Amino acid sequence: MLFIILIGLVFIFGGFYMILAKYNVVKFYKRLENNQESEWENTTGRVVDTAYRYVGSSFADDNDPATKVMTPIVEYEVNGKKYEGQNDGLASSNVKGASLSIGTEVKVYYLKKEPQKCILKTYIDMTKKSYGKWVLFGIISIVVGVVLLVGFLLK
Repeated sequence: MLFIILIGLVFIFGGFYMILAKYNVVKFYKRLENNQESEWENTTGRVVDTAYRYVGSSFADDNDPATKVMTPIVEYEVNGKKYEGQNDGLASSNVKGASLSIGTEVKVYYLKKEPQKCILKTYIDMTKKSYGKWVLFGIISIVVGVVLLVGFLLK
């Protein structure tokens, strides 16, 4: 009995977390694009290579295609110094960015104090497009949790 209540609550809180967490990310990216983030600046970079980037757990298997994605490596310049980046730990990998050809120009957002840390504009666009899916998953999770709790309480 307690198990069903706990599972129901996990679904409900998990659903709200999915919606709110993704909302905050999208909100941050909108502020970034509108130059409302004082710690960030932007420049134009150029795709110089692509590389595999591991996602998921630390137990990623080199042979498991679900744990690695191809991401663009972008070269950009800040105050005369060149940097290379691919969403350096600030965001998930950019799966769609792998289709960018070498030499393609892309907007790069970087931290003013640590210009080696960047987010690529292509990643921001992809994240904003996927927000609806996260909301849908969140709503489904909340509904499942409510059904579990109501079903338990009506017994």
